Amino acid sequence: MVPDDCTLVRNVLNGDRQSFDELIARYIPRIFQLVYRFFNTRHQAEDIVQEVMLQAYQSLGSYGQERPFISWLTTLAVRRCYRELKLRSNRAEAAITELSLPEQACLERCLHTGTNAADPETALIARDITTRLLAALSAREQLVLILRDVEGLSVGETSRMMGISQLHVKVVSHRARKHAQNVLALLAITNTDQKHPQEHQI
Repeated sequence: MVPDDCTLVRNVLNGDRQSFDELIARYIPRIFQLVYRFFNTRHQAEDIVQEVMLQAYQSLGSYGQERPFISWLTTLAVRRCYRELKLRSNRAEAAITELSLPEQACLERCLHTGTNAADPETALIARDITTRLLAALSAREQLVLILRDVEGLSVGETSRMMGISQLHVKVVSHRARKHAQNVLALLAITNTDQKHPQEHQI
C-alpha cells in the first residue's frame, strides 16, 4: 500500500530521509512547472526549485496537516519566486525595448486580429514578448497575473499563498492587467511610428 503524504511527513520527522525523497518525487514536476512560468529559463527554475525543496525539508515541522501537502509546498515556491521577482524587477526597466520585425507582426496579430500562434516559431515569439511584458510589471503584479490568469487559482488561493488579503489580490490583479494593456498599447504605437515615420512629419 502506497503511504499518503501525511504518513511520509511523519516518517521524515522521525528521521527517515528516504520518505522525504519519495514525497518530493510526487510533486517536483508540478513545482518546477510553476517556477518555470515565472522565470522561463530552465537553469534558474531548477536552482529555485532546489532551494524550495531544501526549505521544505528544513521547515517540515511547521507543516500543518489540515491542508494538502502540495498546497503548503506550492506556497513555499510562490513566496520564493516573489522574493526573486522583487530582486529582478529593480533591474527590469529596459526589458521592453524595440521589437524586431517578426515580433511586430506577432504583436499586431495579437492586438488586431485576436488570432493565436498556430506554428512553433510564432508561439516562441509570442512567449518572448509575454516574458518581456511581465518583466515590465512589478513583482507583485507578475505574481498575481501568473497565479490568477495562468495557473487559474482563485482569489482565495492566491491570497493565502501570497500572504495578502483577498481585496488586495483583486486590486493588484486589476492594476496588473491595466498596466499590461498600457505596455502593449505603447509597443503597438511605438512600432507603428517606426514603420510609418513619414505620417508624423510636419
